[in-house]
Amino acid sequence: MTTTPTSEAETPRPNESVQRHKGELQLTEHTEETMATMPSYAIPAHVLSRQVDGEMVLLDLDSERYFGLNEVGTDIITRLTDQPFGSALAELIRDYEVDPKVLHRDLDDLVKTLLHARLLERVDGSF
Repeated sequence: MTTTPTSEAETPRPNESVQRHKGELQLTEHTEETMATMPSYAIPAHVLSRQVDGEMVLLDLDSERYFGLNEVGTDIITRLTDQPFGSALAELIRDYEVDPKVLHRDLDDLVKTLLHARLLERVDGSF
């Protein structure tokens, strides 16, 4: 999970991000290669996610709100949290018989919904 820097010494340059690892802040440099392969999104630390029979449940431990995803939604979120947005979109277009514009719109809608509900977060440096 990416954190906000707590001092100027921890302020990242444009190709870096500050991340918390085991309670300690770490500065991570992002090269073009790592940025091209890093996932665009992550499940936040305060969210518990579980897959059961191909479907996913996301539970916000802070608010105790949950969100259920069917098999397609689970596939989408799994891909978005494993790879960059563009790669995930290209694979989804290849794997599902759907108009690419419709898929892109539906993907954007799902991501916006989950971001708003704090069940998904953008990974720094992936955009």
